[in-house]
Amino acid sequence: MDRALLVGPSPIAVAAGEGGVFVIDDEERSLRRFDASPLRRKGGPIRLPGRPVDVAVGAGSVWVAVSGPAVLVRVDAATGRETGRVKLSGSPSAVDVVAGRCGSRYRFGVSWTA
Repeated sequence: MDRALLVGPSPIAVAAGEGGVFVIDDEERSLRRFDASPLRRKGGPIRLPGRPVDVAVGAGSVWVAVSGPAVLVRVDAATGRETGRVKLSGSPSAVDVVAGRCGSRYRFGVSWTA
């Protein structure tokens, strides 16, 4: 199988973590999940509500910034099921997952750039 065909017709960003590799495709408006070793696709494309612009992985989830409509989509990294959406203002251009300790608590957050 041609490995270039595994990721979809127009891949624009990739993120790795939580046991997988995740690729967004702006033509197909999708997210695809892969096992890293050996490289193999896990399920079919996960449809997104608009054009994906960036992807990040962390805290058990895959986060996809989408424009048209401007939303942040959360997908469970293990199952590939969408678990939430957050409306954003403006037009998102990037997403990042940040985590760290604050005193004795572990904090997690997602940031995006509009």
